[in-house]
Amino acid sequence: MMDFKYEPIGLEGPAFRLLRLLKGTGDRIQCQLFESKFALPEQTTASPEHISEYAALSYTWGNPSRPCNIIVDGSDVTVTKNVYLALRDLRSQDQDQVLWVDALCINQDDVDERGQQVQQMTSIYSGAKLVIIWLGEATYDTDYVMYYMKQLEKEGIKYTSDGQEISAMQWVNIWSAVIRDLRPDQKSLLVEGLQSLLHRSWFKRVWIIQETANAQVAEIVCGGKSVPASIFALMPPLLQITPEPHCQSILDIMPGSLRDTSWWANQRDLQIMLDKFRNSEATDPRDKIYALLNISSNACDTDLLKADYGKNLEDTIFDTISFLLNLNELEPPICRFLNWTLPKFFENLETLANKVLECAKNIGHKAVVKLLLETGRADVNSNDYDSQTLLFWAAENGHDAIVELLLEKGAQLEKGADLKARDGEGWTLLGLAAKNGHVAVTKLLLEKVAYFDTRDIYTNRTPLQWAQTNGHYEIVTLIEEKKRYQLEAEERARVKPKKKGLNL
Repeated sequence: MMDFKYEPIGLEGPAFRLLRLLKGTGDRIQCQLFESKFALPEQTTASPEHISEYAALSYTWGNPSRPCNIIVDGSDVTVTKNVYLALRDLRSQDQDQVLWVDALCINQDDVDERGQQVQQMTSIYSGAKLVIIWLGEATYDTDYVMYYMKQLEKEGIKYTSDGQEISAMQWVNIWSAVIRDLRPDQKSLLVEGLQSLLHRSWFKRVWIIQETANAQVAEIVCGGKSVPASIFALMPPLLQITPEPHCQSILDIMPGSLRDTSWWANQRDLQIMLDKFRNSEATDPRDKIYALLNISSNACDTDLLKADYGKNLEDTIFDTISFLLNLNELEPPICRFLNWTLPKFFENLETLANKVLECAKNIGHKAVVKLLLETGRADVNSNDYDSQTLLFWAAENGHDAIVELLLEKGAQLEKGADLKARDGEGWTLLGLAAKNGHVAVTKLLLEKVAYFDTRDIYTNRTPLQWAQTNGHYEIVTLIEEKKRYQLEAEERARVKPKKKGLNL
């Protein structure tokens, strides 16, 4: 039998492949691949090449070292054991089924096609009549809990006959009735079964996140049993189980009542999504970012950040940081100085702007510092590991534009960045500027009524003495003029003119 070869797919339009799983029994699985297209908005009637109904499979690929064979268009195709088992569980004895299965419907060896199809994942999964979440092979305890979840579904239907949504408390009462006659050991088996399902590898795979989030209707399948995802997502509190945060976030986005009331219904920008799903797993580490783009509120419809498998991981991280911090306008790409690994990126994600600001400050990257401050992304009063604020750094290095911007943005002048206070090394703001000869910075600080007589800790010198010692005579003049002006102002305030009496 000949090896299978993909027919090229049109990459310019809304084309994708579908898999027809032929009916049958036994170990031999036969399928057909064919191209389909999404109907364009202006089309009112579907053409023959547009398939109106298909189910999209959500699963984990599994170990590639244990391959199985299936027949696609009369040719042998090697697939992982999980793909084989999922198709076997889903196959009907009496009718063909139309499915979308990424391992087969995308030519994984074609980089351009992979990138283009990733961009269409939202349309593929949201357009499916059903998303089938296949959790793997069944065990005795998973079959047991799946059976009772099915009973919960059946009882719940009785309560929704009038179209009313079932409340959380009603679900508790319905579940209590379903398991009323179970012994304690049988109830324990339910807990074990659900915990086993929640620890399946499906919950760790990054691509299942957008597959689940885009589902209009989803069904959980384990072995030969199935239950609606909306029922499955209700089970942990009913069995008094607290899933891991990552797992709970996935339950929150399953179609059903939880999706409508969880964090998903509010804010889901890319930074939040990356933070919630940072522990996801992917064969290609770039997918830990790419898999979330289409379901984030701010990256789903932009050209600034797209799945591009022609880029390496380092460039993908650079592009993501630039997007999150609105730094895309800078050329060349500004984040290349970071040299962060993917774990380091996730570690810094919660305080990303301040971390990038600190790194930019340490190498003197003024353009990045300025843009972060202008966009309001970074905390103007953040400290580095030496307890030095950004204002101290800018004063020390003569970045007058940044000093001015910091003061405009509300850098605190009565705390760690006080004009009179010292940094972690004992320097005052004005002392640093005067010592290093930064005239423009000195002018800015003197306009803010800097304390020009405050001495640094180590040499006990005032800013004026530092300017004199280092020959910065323009600064000497500025400080002396400021000092004279202040003394004159104090004298005028002290000697108030007497009020003239009235001549009667």
